[in-house]
Amino acid sequence: MNSEAPIINLKNVDFKYPSGQTVLNQLNFKFFRGDRIGLIAPNGSGKTTLFHLIMGLNKPVSGQIELFGQPVTTAKHFEAVRRRIGLLFQDPDDQLFSPSVKEDVAFGPLNLGKSIEEAQEIVRRTLAYLGLEGFEDRITFKLSGGEKRLVSLATILAMEPEVRRKSPGSMMVWFKPPNSRVSGVPRRISSTSAPAKFPESARWPKPPL
Repeated sequence: MNSEAPIINLKNVDFKYPSGQTVLNQLNFKFFRGDRIGLIAPNGSGKTTLFHLIMGLNKPVSGQIELFGQPVTTAKHFEAVRRRIGLLFQDPDDQLFSPSVKEDVAFGPLNLGKSIEEAQEIVRRTLAYLGLEGFEDRITFKLSGGEKRLVSLATILAMEPEVRRKSPGSMMVWFKPPNSRVSGVPRRISSTSAPAKFPESARWPKPPL
């Protein structure tokens, strides 16, 4: 049993949409430092809603949300949290809004107080890590669907968040320890089967363009 406090801790969380549809009922969820977890469930079961609650995009009807050991209830609380948690949306067009790739990837670091020179270096390093060298001046809306997804991922990695999450279809959550590269394969959790375990030595594959 993990003796550390969880990074993400949801206690007895309920959520309903304005239509009255109950999506989450007495949900308890913990995510610890070093965890890599995949959530597998049918469409409409509340996976994205769960992520939106953690990011403060939705507000629970009842229950408590603690992030990094502190209760979060206000918009100001979640502003601080969003500097430490990255959410990758399912549709990259919801994430990309700048004319060029470099502007989109640099947006986060610049808003975190990085200098232009520092942001440029982060853009170069992040794009190279994802196999997107030479994409800096590409026009975002002219990219292919797969290229947009990779650039969306680059916008998250460029901010170096401690926790990163991806919306469905294949939902992925992982924690990146300080000064490390993304590695390992996430542990999958299914309501119908035991979690599959993967070797720690497995490297995260480079996605095809």
